[in-house]
Amino acid sequence: MVPPPLNQQEVNLRMQAIPTMEPRPNSTNINAFEDAMVDILSTIPSAQNEDWGFQGLIQSAEIYALSTNVAWRNWPNPGPTRVGTEINPAENQRQLNADEARAAQAVWEAESGQYNNEQTVRRAIIDALNRAVPKAYRRRVGTGAPAQAIGHTNYKISDEPREILANLRNIYGRATPFEKETNNAKFNTAWNHATETIEVFLSTLEDCYIYALRAKPAITMEQLIDKAVTGVQLTGLYPTAMLEWNGFEAENQTWPGLKSHFTEAYDLLISSGGGTAGTAGYHGVNNANETDDDSLNSIQASLNNIQLANNASAQTLHDGMSAITARTQQLEAQLLAAQQLLATQQQMAMYSPTAMYTPTPPPNPQYQPPTPAAAYNVQPPPVPAYVPATTTPTLQQQPAYNNYQNRYGGRKSRGGRGQGGRGRGGRGGRGNIPIQQSYPQVTAVQGTIPPPPGYVQNQTTQRQPNGPYSNTVKHFNNFNMCCNCGYDVPNWHTSATCPVKAHYPQHNDAINRNNADQYRAAGWKVSKKAMHKVTLPPNPSPNQA
Repeated sequence: MVPPPLNQQEVNLRMQAIPTMEPRPNSTNINAFEDAMVDILSTIPSAQNEDWGFQGLIQSAEIYALSTNVAWRNWPNPGPTRVGTEINPAENQRQLNADEARAAQAVWEAESGQYNNEQTVRRAIIDALNRAVPKAYRRRVGTGAPAQAIGHTNYKISDEPREILANLRNIYGRATPFEKETNNAKFNTAWNHATETIEVFLSTLEDCYIYALRAKPAITMEQLIDKAVTGVQLTGLYPTAMLEWNGFEAENQTWPGLKSHFTEAYDLLISSGGGTAGTAGYHGVNNANETDDDSLNSIQASLNNIQLANNASAQTLHDGMSAITARTQQLEAQLLAAQQLLATQQQMAMYSPTAMYTPTPPPNPQYQPPTPAAAYNVQPPPVPAYVPATTTPTLQQQPAYNNYQNRYGGRKSRGGRGQGGRGRGGRGGRGNIPIQQSYPQVTAVQGTIPPPPGYVQNQTTQRQPNGPYSNTVKHFNNFNMCCNCGYDVPNWHTSATCPVKAHYPQHNDAINRNNADQYRAAGWKVSKKAMHKVTLPPNPSPNQA
């Protein structure tokens, strides 16, 4: 079949917006030029490959082989006219008959059409290269002329576009260490399945793989497949798909097979609603037997899915809690040192002769003693938003001071009535100093809502409001609410029927959507998950009930 001829002006017009390599070719703009050119050439039909068009004219053989198993070849010139005779060793030379002549003419026309189309595309690529590469950086490609002639050169249709790009990349396009590290960091970034689809994740890995092929050292196909499998494993959402993948034969564990297998698992997880009993096994056989949502198997499956969904963030949460624990221990050690210093001074005051033989005068109402934290410049540790109930140790009260104590740190004033004359103890220098507690007291909320068990609300920390949400449509077709699981739960799920309430100390069966804010204001830890979703689904499916 003779391919339709390409119009030179139309092909040139497609390449007008190709990025240039101004002011100087480098790794970034050379790669940008090639990627944009590949996107255009893949849309121009070619007899060699209907899916990839003419992109083999610009891509290196190594990268082009990632798209197809058929290597690119430059189409041969069939000549100005067809051959009229056929050489046959047995019959020497004979004239073609009419049918053979028509067949030969058809072949020659098809060959000529493809060759002419390739020349049209090649001219457009050469013109784009002459526009994109600055004049001072155009070098002679190939052999036959001095490599370093005076002046620059213009690329010609006889030059190979792949060789031109390879020459530019070899001279000017070496990747910098920063660019290589950036690509490595991008390649090693785990899949954030909450913000990007699996197609985006796999496409990002492919971009890093191609970049490494150009910049060297290359990433092996085994490393690419292992990185994708590891990213899927870290989500904890595809145990059945992982078991099936591990059961494949080695020759079937290819990159195209990986993309097809896990994309299918991802689509089935999305269509099943995610977080339901169908998540652990995505094939239809797992849902062959319908079970009641309130049955033991359904509850156990829900618990397993919740655990799998939390695996990805468990390590981050653990690291954060470790840092908070270390800081709290440091502050507690500082507070304990201050308390020990205060107790030492109290004992010294108790054994002074004046304290044993001098009667205690009435306290001075005009003097207010400083708290131990202020006296020794020790800051109490910050109270976290939620702390377990602890028992504050009881400290001994400071004994009375008298006029003789000025030698231990007080300044004696004239007449024995100054602050130093009465010591640094309680009021008037002889009273008792009450020890200030370091943690604020929890005041029970007045009204019908009791205070939460073992929970101290930090009254000083003001949480910044979140920005507006773009998606306010609920998944489930109800207005149920669970104090542990949030505001978008199935019809059977409420605070009273929550299957995991035994694991949450602050669970309360009485919390619902109407009184959740009152309980939260009273100090209860009520989940805000999907709180912004206030619209029922327009066309709910049966699994959204």
